Amino acid sequence: MIEYPLNVTIDTNIFVANKFDFGDDSTMSLLVKNVQNGKIKLVLSNIVIKEVEKHICQRVHSICGKAKELRKVYGKIFPEQYFDDFGMGMYMKKPDKGEIEKNVKEKFSKFLEDCKVERLDASEIDIEKILEDYFAIRPPFEESEKKRKEFPDAFIAQEIGNRFDKETVAIISQDKGFREACAGIKNHLFFTSLSDLFDTLNKNDKEYYANALELIKDCAASILQTIEEMIDDSCIEVRGLSIDRYGVVEGYDYDETYLKCCRLSNLKIHTIDDIGSDTITASLWIHGYMEVDCYFKDFDNASWDSEDKEYIFVETKNFLEKHDVRFACRIELDRETKEIRVLPFRVVLGGGSRKSRTEIYGE
Repeated sequence: MIEYPLNVTIDTNIFVANKFDFGDDSTMSLLVKNVQNGKIKLVLSNIVIKEVEKHICQRVHSICGKAKELRKVYGKIFPEQYFDDFGMGMYMKKPDKGEIEKNVKEKFSKFLEDCKVERLDASEIDIEKILEDYFAIRPPFEESEKKRKEFPDAFIAQEIGNRFDKETVAIISQDKGFREACAGIKNHLFFTSLSDLFDTLNKNDKEYYANALELIKDCAASILQTIEEMIDDSCIEVRGLSIDRYGVVEGYDYDETYLKCCRLSNLKIHTIDDIGSDTITASLWIHGYMEVDCYFKDFDNASWDSEDKEYIFVETKNFLEKHDVRFACRIELDRETKEIRVLPFRVVLGGGSRKSRTEIYGE
């Protein structure tokens, strides 16, 4: 039986996995809710906080770089003034890197404030112990050229061990080495995702949890129908290329894909993320079948015009791909009305789901 509030600490990779999304429908928002209802006490290392801020800056720089590349591509197609007429003028504007960075950091700061975060510092870290582990190649250090990058994990693991000598702490991380480094901490719980943590907290109340499972199972057909009606080209990504362990590339890099057929067959409850007085939030695995029309320009078999510096006689190839799909999806289910709200999701189709790929020949 878990006693509240449960101490929880999160590794940087969990923020990365959740794409630094602190919005109202995000997994992070459920963390805030559990802090504010007294179930969780969030404790973060200052190292993690600094690493998250660094990742945020790197992603902002990456986005601005891609926006610059896109402006160049658009500029080669039409004059810049045309884009205002198309209602696409915003795509030709240069993003303010500093302003974007500031806004995202403010969202992160508000998240920390809403979670009433207790910060761990490095004042009591035993450097000698960490160096011993480094040279002995004990976790989190590994036999590789990347040892230097494991030093922050070693600092954080020791901070957690010093802070939680007697109290129970839940450690959320996807890093195997970091989890091994924390293995000696007393009264610890390990989770690889926030959803697994929330599911465990909800299981603490067996009756409510059982009722939530039963309600979702009763509404399974309606849930599948609602999700199926939402699926279109915008939420599907087809990965036509695959690379084997020898680096050999096989397949096609598609330019366009269009959903032709979609049939969802069943769902599996992965976790119950939140049990509220009015709604239940759950993460599901959805299974089904899809057919997708895929197109790409065959430059490999086209001719190069050295005078005009461009390919000529470029044929567009068309393939029909059939997939047995499985994708993750989160829903909110109203207890009273049985109304279903599906949160944004993405379906990735690749080599693991592909049943067949057939070329379609036209005129």
